[in-house]
Amino acid sequence: MVLVKDKRNNILDPLSAVSGIIERRHTLPILSNVLIERT
Repeated sequence: MVLVKDKRNNILDPLSAVSGIIERRHTLPILSNVLIERT
């Protein structure tokens, strides 16, 4: 497990953008369909 600390909007805005296209039946829909990379 990796702990990420950042400002709320830096993470929330991109996740909100993709949340509408992800299937709602999954328990963790966003985490199962989004790749977060460190650059």
